[in-house]
Amino acid sequence: MHVKKDNISVAVESTKKASDIIVALSITTKDINDCCFYNLKNHCTYDTKAVNEAYEAAVAYAIFEHIRDKLTGSALELFKTKVSNVNCYITHGAFTVTWNTQGTVTSLRKTTGIALTCLNVYKLFPKYTENIKFLTGKGGDRDDFKYICDKFAKEIVRSVKIIAVGKINATKNHLDALIETISGKFPKSDINHSLKLSSSKPNVQKSADKAIDKVEVSTTIKCSGLDAGLAADYIRNNISLVSVYVDSEGITLPIKDISKIKKLQDKRRVEDYVAKKYTKLHNVGELPVLLVYFLLSQGFIDANAADSALKSKPTEKTIVSSIAKTIKA
Repeated sequence: MHVKKDNISVAVESTKKASDIIVALSITTKDINDCCFYNLKNHCTYDTKAVNEAYEAAVAYAIFEHIRDKLTGSALELFKTKVSNVNCYITHGAFTVTWNTQGTVTSLRKTTGIALTCLNVYKLFPKYTENIKFLTGKGGDRDDFKYICDKFAKEIVRSVKIIAVGKINATKNHLDALIETISGKFPKSDINHSLKLSSSKPNVQKSADKAIDKVEVSTTIKCSGLDAGLAADYIRNNISLVSVYVDSEGITLPIKDISKIKKLQDKRRVEDYVAKKYTKLHNVGELPVLLVYFLLSQGFIDANAADSALKSKPTEKTIVSSIAKTIKA
C-alpha cells in the first residue's frame, strides 16, 4: 500500500512471519564521501582532512544522530517509541535511516512523525561542528554549514521516502490518516524560510593525498539497488572473514585479491545458494517481503530500492539472475 502527500510518500508491506516492523526513511543525496561517513559511523580516526565531501558527511551523520537521540536517547524515549536498532547508511544516491519498532499503526505514526521533525537540517549546527571537527580537526563554520544544509534541504523538500515492512495490520484508511498526521510534523515552512537566505560555497581544496583511497585497500563492484543488496548478501555468506558493505559506488570489499570473487561466479553455485536460502520463503509465499525486510536490516538497500523490489516481486529465478549478473560486472 502506498500513500503520498506533498513531498512525503509512505509504503507499507505486511507479513506475519516477522516479529516487528523495520522502517526506512531515505533522502536523495549527492557528494557524501563514503570514507568520511564510515569514519563518523565507526568513530575511526583515519586522516580525512581537507576533503570537500567531509561537509556532506558531517551533516548527514548529524541528521542520523538527531533522529537516533529523539527515538532512543534515553530510557524514557525507548518507553515511548518502542524503538530499537537505529541505523544509518549511504547507498547509490540515497542517505537512509532505519529503525525497528512495534508492528502497529500507532508506533509507525509516532516514530515517523518524530523522524520527520528532525529534518530541519539548519538546527543541527552543534552536532555538525562536532562531526566536522572529528573529520578535519577544525571547528564548524556557519557559512559552510548553511551552504551544505541548502543542498540537503532542497532534496528533503523535494522528496522523503518512507517504507515499513514487517508484521503490521494496516489498511488504506489507516495510511490515509497516518500521512495526514505525519505530514503536519514536517517543518516545511522553516526549511523553506532558511533556504531563501543566501549562502556561499565552502572554499576548501580537495586533497587526494590526504583522503583515503579506497582503490588502494579494497575492491568495489559497481552496482546499485536490489542488485547490490542481493550480491552483497551472497558474497558475505560465501567468503569467510570478509566484511561487506554497500555504499554510494556499489559493493565494497576490504580485499585486493579478486580471485575469491571469481570463484563465486559459477552459476550453479549461485543457484545452490539461492535454493538453500530462499526456496522455503518462496514456498510459504513470503519471499519478497522477508527479503526486503532482511536487506533493509543489513543496510544493503534504501527505501526506494525496497519499494521497487516489493513491486517487482523477486523470485528465485530473478534473484539468481541478479546475483550472477552483478558479480560478473
